[in-house]
Amino acid sequence: EQLAPDEIDADLPFLDMGVSSLVLVDAFRVLHERFGVRPSMRRVFEEFGTIARLSEYLADLARRAPAEAAARAVPPPEATLPLTDAQRHVYFLARYSDEASAAWNESAVLKIPGALDRARLRSAWAKILERHEALRLHISPEEEVQEISAEAAAALDEVDLSAPGTDAAAWLADETGRAFELGRGLVRARLARLGPQEHLFVLVAHALVVDRRSIGRILSELGALYAGRSLPPAPTFREFVGAGEARAASVAAARSERFWVEPFASGIPAFELPADRPRPAVKSYRGRRLVTKVDGTVVDRLRSMSRERGATLNMTMMAAYALLLSRLTGQDDVVVGGSGSLDPEGDPGLVAGRMNPLALRTEVDGKLTFGAWLDRLRGRLLEAYDHQTYPFASLVRALDPKRDQSRSAIFVTSFDVQPPFETPDFGDIRGEFFAAPIRYARYDFDLLVVDAGGALQLQCDYATDLFLPGTVRRWLAT
Repeated sequence: EQLAPDEIDADLPFLDMGVSSLVLVDAFRVLHERFGVRPSMRRVFEEFGTIARLSEYLADLARRAPAEAAARAVPPPEATLPLTDAQRHVYFLARYSDEASAAWNESAVLKIPGALDRARLRSAWAKILERHEALRLHISPEEEVQEISAEAAAALDEVDLSAPGTDAAAWLADETGRAFELGRGLVRARLARLGPQEHLFVLVAHALVVDRRSIGRILSELGALYAGRSLPPAPTFREFVGAGEARAASVAAARSERFWVEPFASGIPAFELPADRPRPAVKSYRGRRLVTKVDGTVVDRLRSMSRERGATLNMTMMAAYALLLSRLTGQDDVVVGGSGSLDPEGDPGLVAGRMNPLALRTEVDGKLTFGAWLDRLRGRLLEAYDHQTYPFASLVRALDPKRDQSRSAIFVTSFDVQPPFETPDFGDIRGEFFAAPIRYARYDFDLLVVDAGGALQLQCDYATDLFLPGTVRRWLAT
């Protein structure tokens, strides 16, 4: 919600305004673009949590900032680019098998009711492909470089599922679970006709070129272009690659490496959730998705506690999740995969795989009250956000864990909170999201909390080689 300047209380804490860490990341990006400053997430939360205090902090940063910011290294406008560290890591995992590759698919399903102009939608999709270089990438397997195609090959294909007896759910599971040929296109879009006034738009893209936030951006732009609204020019993928190369060569990168490597100086702790079945010697990636809603009363309590402790909902839910893992395993030493960004100050209009896993190692103290435990974890998370651009791939390389084909490296369970996606506005039509089915999972247990405005939805992807559906339902109900 936008407020007029005279409606804003400069001394009211951000958290009382409903501001989350994700909102602050966007605000920090704008501050960096306009003033060349890089605020610390930890210091903003702990010392400068109001607009009045933040303005003092920013003024101090501006005074101490160099007169000229270092130029961002942008590769020349060539069609061939090197793979980023993050892409190289995902590419290594995806080449293992079709199942492993499919586990790295990102997908979204949009139900579109009403009279849809299919030709206009095809035209809007073609413009999306023209706008975003990442959607025209393919990987060269010989040289491990990526090439930007001049022309888009992922046309919007149509399929008719309206005939009686057609199993639309099975078709959808096949579509979202089908592996890409990595040397060819890494995105596909399908328009499925369920009836005269009902369609499904299905978008599937590989994590080599997109992340969840990019998926939301693509669908928002698709609606805008369908409705005839104009859009500003999109940032280029090659700028993203160049910024990452410059960041990796900076002094800050060395500090971030120490931050992530030091917690594992004594080794990577063995972590094993209590499984229903023995772990196979070789990971199959077979998985399922279970979706459930959080009771409204519980949501209110979570939001209230977050405000009281000066934490975001993400932090509070992460604290609860770490406690659950500790109780399930009987282990105090817990490593959870969190979610950061390789380019938190980048243009929000960029489509790319910017999401960066964060290997968060924590010591859970069961003697603490939940509030005290949240306070401790909050401090660790704020420090982590200040170092979130260090690629997880670089951490794997630095730690060099023993190769184990039965499990993922460093952590086997992950957690993230997804902010509300803006419902795509097609003008006279509004789409409706629903959770896409999966057949393959990246980790043993991956919990995504989807913030749908006032409600919360738990979306759990889990390894079916290890867990039964009933076990997962029981854990989520805890």
